[in-house]
Amino acid sequence: MIPVSVDGRPLIYFVLSNGHILLNVDVCDQRNRQMLLIHNNELVYSTSPWDIELVGRRLVVREALGRFLIDMVFEVPNKIVIERGKLFFNGVQILIRRNHILIENNETTIR
Repeated sequence: MIPVSVDGRPLIYFVLSNGHILLNVDVCDQRNRQMLLIHNNELVYSTSPWDIELVGRRLVVREALGRFLIDMVFEVPNKIVIERGKLFFNGVQILIRRNHILIENNETTIR
């Protein structure tokens, strides 16, 4: 399942493998540089973000002081909540909030 994709590239998607749902997240900056990659539930770090914080069940990635790229909470066993996020790819900017998604380039809101 691919809930967020830009130009054919999935930014957030799930894979079903052996009865398990695996999370995949690809967070890039405005220049398409990969900031964070979660591949099949495995967190792969990049040294380019200003701060990556994984405390308990919360994962927060900041590109600068107070500038969040993604803030997500893993509510085990079967829920992931993206509290806020900012995803970029190929000039498209997507703002994610708990109750809606805004595609800034064309001001489309998805609730």
